[in-house]
Amino acid sequence: MRYRPEHYMWYLPTQIPEARIIMAAISSPRPEVEVRKTVEDDVKKTLEKIPGVATVAVSGGKERQINIDVDRDKMFGYNLSILQLVQALKKDNMNFPVGKIKKGTEENVVRVIGEYTKISEIDGVDIMTQMGPIKVRDIATVNDGFKEVQTYSRLGGNNSILIQIVKQSGANTVLVSKQVKENLAKMPGKNIPADYEVSVVMDLSTFITNSLSDVKTNLMYGAIFATLMIMLFLRDPRSTFIIFLAIPTAILSTFMPVYMAGFTLNFMSLMGLAIAVGTLVDNSVVVLENIFRHLEMGKSAKEAAKDGVSEVGLAVLASGTTNICVYTPVAFMSGTVGQFFKEFGFAVAFATAFAIFIAFTLTPAVASRILKLNDAAPKEMTPGKKFAISVMTVVFFWLVIPFKYVIYPAFDFGFGLLRKVYPKAIYFSLKAWPVPAIITAVLFVSSIAIVAKGLIGSEFVPESDQGEFNIMVQMPPYASLDDTDKVVRQVEELVEKIEEVEAYTAVSGKKIGDTGVAQPTPDYGFLSVKLVGMKDRKRSTKKIMQQIRKDVADIPDAIFQVTARSMVGAPGRLPLQVEVKGADYDVLIPLSEKIYRITEKIPGVIDLNSSWKTGKSEIQVMLDKQKMALMGLDVATVGYTMRVSLEGDDSIKYKEKGDEYDILVRFSDKDRMTVQDVQNIPLMTQMGAIKLGNIATVKQELGPNEYSRKNGVAVITISGNLAERSSGEVQKDIAKAVKESVELPEGYEIGFGRSAEDMNDMMTQLVIAMILAILFVYMVMAAQFESLVYPFVVMFTLPLTFIGVVWSLFLTGGTFNMMSMIGMVMLIGIVVNNSIVLVDFINQLRSKGVPRNNAIIQAGVTRLRPILITSLTTICAMIPSAVLSGEGAGFRRPMAIVGIGGMVVATILTLIIIPIMYMLIDGFMGSLRRIIRGAEKQPVWGTKEELKILLASGAAEEKRL
Repeated sequence: MRYRPEHYMWYLPTQIPEARIIMAAISSPRPEVEVRKTVEDDVKKTLEKIPGVATVAVSGGKERQINIDVDRDKMFGYNLSILQLVQALKKDNMNFPVGKIKKGTEENVVRVIGEYTKISEIDGVDIMTQMGPIKVRDIATVNDGFKEVQTYSRLGGNNSILIQIVKQSGANTVLVSKQVKENLAKMPGKNIPADYEVSVVMDLSTFITNSLSDVKTNLMYGAIFATLMIMLFLRDPRSTFIIFLAIPTAILSTFMPVYMAGFTLNFMSLMGLAIAVGTLVDNSVVVLENIFRHLEMGKSAKEAAKDGVSEVGLAVLASGTTNICVYTPVAFMSGTVGQFFKEFGFAVAFATAFAIFIAFTLTPAVASRILKLNDAAPKEMTPGKKFAISVMTVVFFWLVIPFKYVIYPAFDFGFGLLRKVYPKAIYFSLKAWPVPAIITAVLFVSSIAIVAKGLIGSEFVPESDQGEFNIMVQMPPYASLDDTDKVVRQVEELVEKIEEVEAYTAVSGKKIGDTGVAQPTPDYGFLSVKLVGMKDRKRSTKKIMQQIRKDVADIPDAIFQVTARSMVGAPGRLPLQVEVKGADYDVLIPLSEKIYRITEKIPGVIDLNSSWKTGKSEIQVMLDKQKMALMGLDVATVGYTMRVSLEGDDSIKYKEKGDEYDILVRFSDKDRMTVQDVQNIPLMTQMGAIKLGNIATVKQELGPNEYSRKNGVAVITISGNLAERSSGEVQKDIAKAVKESVELPEGYEIGFGRSAEDMNDMMTQLVIAMILAILFVYMVMAAQFESLVYPFVVMFTLPLTFIGVVWSLFLTGGTFNMMSMIGMVMLIGIVVNNSIVLVDFINQLRSKGVPRNNAIIQAGVTRLRPILITSLTTICAMIPSAVLSGEGAGFRRPMAIVGIGGMVVATILTLIIIPIMYMLIDGFMGSLRRIIRGAEKQPVWGTKEELKILLASGAAEEKRL
């Protein structure tokens, strides 16, 4: 089934309601002012009309502006202030209706037309003075120019207009990106001139679609590997076909409730299906294997299907229900984790429900029609059938021969040996149960020790190579835009030399904040670098970033932070954020400096920076309000006069051919450069024009820094990047070092930023989900076994799983993160399935009068094959997600690694430890019954002859099969 792009949605929510999805560059040989105007008028307005687009930000180029540069001394000579000039221009640039006239039935509106039609009209405007009217040209110069450049934008080192498209919260990223790119591609020659070149330099949907493609590939490979594993065990194409039917049927059926619930086929929901594809056949495997067993008893196919389903029906229902009970709490988690895994949990729960339904309906129905014993007398084949088989053998000899002469014999030898040894292994475990119990306890304690010693790190989300990173440049506070741009150009030259770079953009004069919003400031700049695809480069994004860090280290007077694009969060947010909080900045500043020095010594911390900087130099004006009162002045008038003189007033507009341009009135450059220039700003009083210096003291000082508060408390943030260590490890070391070296004053504390808060929230949500999952699983098993005690036998599988989880992360260098933790929750429902099937069959045998220990051994031998089939199919289905690379592989790999490790260890130990636990708990319950009720002691072993036959049952079973 093929899906249109709008059915896919990237469901990795950021910490802000909107996200930048596309950055494009537009260039042309035409004048920059014309290019900028075209982008503003045509490109921006067209893109803003696309559904799902929130804003379109434009930077770079030049914008037309009418500049009126006032000569301060001439103005003062005419006893004027700049406010009088602004007022005169406003009064002379007006169109407004003045009334209506009627003549019979005809009515006409009377309108005064006074707006400027030519720029030359502006310098001829009259201004009234005490010496009579003067013209604007007498005190100012009017020119048709440009706005003051506040940022420089480039693509690949060439000046360009950059546009950033931000989507609305909740909008479909792929659909919006697709529509934006289609519109951009059609614009040259249609909306804009043909000589305009449009280049998309950053497209979030590319990563999304590539990730979805990789997930679908993993899903396909997982289904194939699971099917091949079934083929190895059952060795019957018909049985394999019956089991294989469960995979596509369950997955395709899942699409219906997913659509009805308003969900999408996104990265998370498809990843859930890819990880869980092996578990979808578990129920059908147990049912089919039992049908096959009844078929071997001499029953007809229909009778075998009926009896086989009824015998394991409750166990299958219980094991499938436990999976649903696990994924349902995951789907209802709140917070950031809940946003991630809502559709993940529901998709897998829906698929599991359909898998249970298929195990009770489709699997026995098809089995009753086509299933036959392998040793049935072969029918005479027709010549056509013989020829077809010969052709198929020739075509697929590369697959048939290895299986027939290599894989099958090796598998038969290994599985046959296991069948022969396993009954004796159970017998030994039941007789000398302390030995395997001690070995298991040692493994469990070693796992706890690994976690306790911090050998496994922790982080919110795992690293994922997206092929994009940002280089943030911070100059000293006194740096000008040109100073910053000079350094940014040096970094561009270094980036240009990297072979793996596909495209890069540079912006000087803007800072990316923690929210991802770029704010104008002359001492900051940043570069966004896009690398070629993973298949086309030998180095990872991390290694390329390390090279950049080394290269920029030689550039003086600048601080650099090289940060990879995060799966969550804004581009400006760094993974390490140490927050120093307190009431008084006089105490907070030196305290943050101490903690800064401690933090920079912690291994793994790089690109460290503090939010507290020495304030920029500023000119401070202290007004004498008594003198102002005598002059008839107030603070608002003085402040506004100063603002217009220095910053300018652009409230007056010039209209031309339907377009509107700002008219900026302010002092000329030569009159706004020094402290003296500020002192000489003319102010109009009742006694005529005076200078600002007559009523104020003007001096140059260091201004205050930007004060930050969080929850009403002052905070200084020390932020940085991490190298080769997880955020959890680094934060732990920082907290320990601060505790040992710094005595925090009362009311002052350190904490960690949003990533740490998200990680804590994640842990809380997942612990709640684990507890709920365990409770639900227990209730399901209590209902199945009609006992409050025997479920504990099955639940003992969970601590065994912890061993596999910890050792798999330790050996692969993984961390405890959102994906690995959700993998642990997922295992709660998976690993108990084998124990349920085993314990349920033990109870069935005991109900028929088989002694307890004999029943344990017989159940183990009988259920060995379905247990191995279900476990190995689940493991094989996860292998592609664990080993295959591709877009988003780093994000999904931890869940698969945890799943494989937990399943391997849980399966091995389940075959030995669960029989021991059943024996011990049943023995304990039997002792209680004898004490309380006076019941007689029941035999736990059969006769020696029965035991001898039982221990040889594995070999007999192998010979029979």
